[in-house]
Amino acid sequence: MPDITKCFSTLMNIPGCVAEISQSIVTHKFGNICHVCCKAFLEAEANCPPNLPFNPFLVPLLKEHCS
Repeated sequence: MPDITKCFSTLMNIPGCVAEISQSIVTHKFGNICHVCCKAFLEAEANCPPNLPFNPFLVPLLKEHCS
């Protein structure tokens, strides 16, 4: 199992970022994620192993919003 803490350390270092993404997942509204958090998510996603247990729709939805 990959070290998820290391993989997502950028997200965890930005105050409120994990909460923004979590809230977006729950509400299915991705428009409330700020630019800084989007950038951190895209960097984390690019640096994490592809076999992490994600909802298969989560990454594409966040990428679409953050691009």
